[in-house]
Amino acid sequence: MPEYVSRRHTETIVEYCHEFQWKEGHAGFSFTCEKDGSLIGNHPCSRENYDKCIDGTYDVRDMGIQKHERVFRHSAVIKCVECGSNVGLSNNTNICECGTGYNMSGQRLASCEQWGEETGEHWTECL
Repeated sequence: MPEYVSRRHTETIVEYCHEFQWKEGHAGFSFTCEKDGSLIGNHPCSRENYDKCIDGTYDVRDMGIQKHERVFRHSAVIKCVECGSNVGLSNNTNICECGTGYNMSGQRLASCEQWGEETGEHWTECL
């Protein structure tokens, strides 16, 4: 059983944006904000555009506060049994910097030189 530095997991990031759409067309503006609508960041150009959307200078529709969720999948990471380096398990074959190979489950693989054509494997898959 490999020593896990971290297990495979998913992470969901939730962000809110106050969005405006040009009345003529589909493009517009999106300003990162808190759930209550208070803006995050205060870059002068961004603030100027936001104010123009709010005060009617720009001919836009207020689309309100929009919630956006992004899901990230993080691969498991194990300690190499040979050198102790961290090895990410993101592929079918994962090679440590010392040359030791692991499959996606963290099982140690035979040396690449032992891979054979009868199994459909080739040593170049280590690269």
